[in-house]
Amino acid sequence: AVKNPASKRRTSIASIPRDRTIPMTGTPVETSLLDLWSLADLAIPGLLGDQERFELSFPDDEDSARNLSRIIDPIVLRRRVADVADDLPDRIDIDIPLELDEDLAKAYTGVLHETLEKYPTAGALVATGQLQIFCAHPWLRSIDAVEADNLDENLPLDSSPTTSLLTPKMIQTVALLDEAFTAGRKVLLFAVFNRCGDLIREACRNLPEAYWSAINGSTSQEDRQKIVDEFTDHEGPGCLILNPKAAGTGLNITAATVVIHYTQAWNPALEAQASARAHRRGQTEPVYIYRLFYEDTVERVMIDRTEWRREMGNEAVPVSTRDEDDLR
Repeated sequence: AVKNPASKRRTSIASIPRDRTIPMTGTPVETSLLDLWSLADLAIPGLLGDQERFELSFPDDEDSARNLSRIIDPIVLRRRVADVADDLPDRIDIDIPLELDEDLAKAYTGVLHETLEKYPTAGALVATGQLQIFCAHPWLRSIDAVEADNLDENLPLDSSPTTSLLTPKMIQTVALLDEAFTAGRKVLLFAVFNRCGDLIREACRNLPEAYWSAINGSTSQEDRQKIVDEFTDHEGPGCLILNPKAAGTGLNITAATVVIHYTQAWNPALEAQASARAHRRGQTEPVYIYRLFYEDTVERVMIDRTEWRREMGNEAVPVSTRDEDDLR
């Protein structure tokens, strides 16, 4: 919560007189190398110079990350889950690239051209958000022009859609849920836009009977744990539809053994935290994590971008050991 050096929270904490500071985080680099500067400068003020000089010296690329790791490695202890929880069952990650059909591909191109024409100055940024919405489902509509970082999770639905409910992504989702329900498994399904859950439930109306519920930004903290408990205690298959921003951290949902990422996130840490709801201490079965995305669309760009961010973070903060020789 203190990775943004411009935030009031971080500024206030930095002003507290102290003898020692130990920042603790699962994601030292979440969006840029500046995250790491903010944490390291709290631990040892001045270690990496001032913010302006740091940003000039360490732009966001893998070479800068490697150079930075040599400086901060002595003050960082990083371990993976596998290093400290070797009793965890397997985690199987499965990417499922999909293709837009001919009509959807034309509609996708139409959204792009229409947005660029309507917003000549910020068209590219706005189009990114609009195309992200379209890839979730063409029935979703954004009333106002918004950039990708500010998308509303509560988008309305088009009352007179010209496309089918069963898009290629929806068909694949229904197939995964059908397979899971038939096997009696519980599923966590992550979607950035809340109305996706309504559409998925409608598409799954002929599947085997199962428990359904959702957690998103409008779900109170007290109700979140109650829903997780109901999901866990239910005997038989179930699907919990989650907004990754609301349910990406703090919840232990090891009753689920299948995770589906229906929409993409620009932030690799957010996606990783969401997947970890099921693959954590207490899990006794292998966890299957599916990521659905359309090739040749903004979703492919998002996948590539998150992989690049993840690699940059790994280079900046490599997994470290702290044995006696290392400490010496």
